[in-house]
Amino acid sequence: MHSSLWSVPILVAALALPAGANGRAGGPPPERASRGPAFGVARVSVADGDVVLRRAGSGDEIQARAALALLAGDSVATRARSRAEIQLDVAGFVRLNADSELRIVELGSRRFRLEVVRGGASYSQLRGGEADVDLDVAGATVRPLKKGVYRIDVFASGQTTVSVRTGSAEVETDGGVEKLKKGKQATIQGDPADGRVLLAKAKPKDGFDEWNKRRDKLLERKPPNRWVGPSVGFGYWPPFYSVGFGYYAGPRFRVAVVHRGGGGRRGRY
Repeated sequence: MHSSLWSVPILVAALALPAGANGRAGGPPPERASRGPAFGVARVSVADGDVVLRRAGSGDEIQARAALALLAGDSVATRARSRAEIQLDVAGFVRLNADSELRIVELGSRRFRLEVVRGGASYSQLRGGEADVDLDVAGATVRPLKKGVYRIDVFASGQTTVSVRTGSAEVETDGGVEKLKKGKQATIQGDPADGRVLLAKAKPKDGFDEWNKRRDKLLERKPPNRWVGPSVGFGYWPPFYSVGFGYYAGPRFRVAVVHRGGGGRRGRY
């Protein structure tokens, strides 16, 4: 008798909960449902230094921080001596060098389109990656074809260089499609009327490449989780601080060595 009396208020309380309050069982949040199946969410996974997020539509600028969600149309920009990393899915990461800007054009479950507006960017596709990623620059689109590391630099002159550190990629312009293999570089003039792509050996790696390599090693060793909440779509962790990476969202590694000025610093990263 007592059991049946208690069940009534519990049932009423459950029915009164808003949709989605029970987690995944309640379905996607309203903004996700309204955009349909093509809607996706990326997030800032590292913000080292002065990193700014510009929201689509309003144009409002806020200071970017680790675990901040990004939607289609948003832009992320780094200032001097700053870097950022954006997680697209469980195996796809795009990183920005200092004084660079990236705009998110399209976000889907396995389909991403990004525009490198200025500065340097690097896209890493780790083991198990299955996403289709297009990286737009003035006059061309870069399509990574498999697991690898892809460096893009957009200069003030309008010229763009695309370097394949590992993997292979296609560079499509109005003049056709060129395939790039490991160690090769393509130079694009930036004028849509000039579809020429000049091929050459990639330039030597610099500090930005080494930073990307360290991040990839950490993530390959302990890859991020895929699911946590109904509105995130992939792993979420609280932000941590690392001497080598700034604020980041990810697994807290027990020991890592971050090289600075030829030396190393050992700690909890």
